[in-house]
Order: sequence, then structure tokens, then C-alpha cells
Amino acid sequence: MVKILTAVISMLFASCNNPWTAKDKEEFYGGCVKGALKDMTEDKAKSYCNCMLEKVQKRYPNVSALKYIRADTALYSIANECRK
Repeated sequence: MVKILTAVISMLFASCNNPWTAKDKEEFYGGCVKGALKDMTEDKAKSYCNCMLEKVQKRYPNVSALKYIRADTALYSIANECRK
């Protein structure tokens, strides 16, 4: 799970737009799935990443706000919710 979150956060740091654009969503989802496939099946990875995208967007409506969070706090909580 740490690898997944690290990949997602790294990808998001490169994308410092304010509101989420279609490109931001695609990059988040694509990066998430790529990382998640190391730990789960493709179907589970897609479901997990859809959940992550939805919850992260709600918590961080501006992509640029993600650079202020730490991987071991809010994203772990969201990731745990999505893994259920």
C-alpha cells in the first residue's frame, strides 16, 4: 500500500492545477491503477482507484492542496476505506 500511495502522491505533485481537470483525474486514476496492480487484481485495482479518486477529490477539491498532505496521514485513511 505504501508503494501505491507514494506513486499517487508523486504523480499529483507534478500536477499542481487548482480544480481537478479531466487530465488530473486521468493521471491520478492511471497512476493509482499502475501502483495498485502490484498488490491486487486488475478488477480490484480499478475499484480501489475509483474509490480513491472519488474520496480524494471530495477531501481535496483543489489538486494543488495535495502537496500539503503527508502520505502517512489522510491518504492512508482514505486508502484503508477504499480497500474494504
